Amino acid sequence: MIYSIPEHSVVLLEELIVNLKKNSEDLPKSQDLISRHEHIFPDTECEYYDITNKDINKKLASILGIENATPISLHTLTYRQGAEMKRHRDTNSADTFVIMLEDDFEGGVFYLNEEPTQLKKRGDAARYHGHTNFHSVTPITKGTRKVLIVWYANKESLI
Repeated sequence: MIYSIPEHSVVLLEELIVNLKKNSEDLPKSQDLISRHEHIFPDTECEYYDITNKDINKKLASILGIENATPISLHTLTYRQGAEMKRHRDTNSADTFVIMLEDDFEGGVFYLNEEPTQLKKRGDAARYHGHTNFHSVTPITKGTRKVLIVWYANKESLI
């Protein structure tokens, strides 16, 4: 599902992650799984954020419309010219959110289940079952694309 988040909510999301410490060491298993694959994402920068702050997790869940949820990964991904994301699924993410933070780019079409989407403008969001739905991003031909990515797991699939 592709939908739009109001600008004030996007600003709040950015403020929430700014207030979280960046988590680059001692990543939880769910985030470590992603970081071990970073070398296959050239021209991208990934920053991980602490997922243990309960107050921020509640605010995040409220903005995204999730009840009583604690993310298993919270990270930003910045794509520079030439960057792309090959077709893949998100390990252990029952519910994946991708929110556009920067949209000054060309190319970078987000595909979900082999279909191009309209995830292009700041505040656009995608919500899908990351562990079952294939998705990809075509190469960035100009500019920078930045997204906030949040993974949630079913209680049964927590790692």
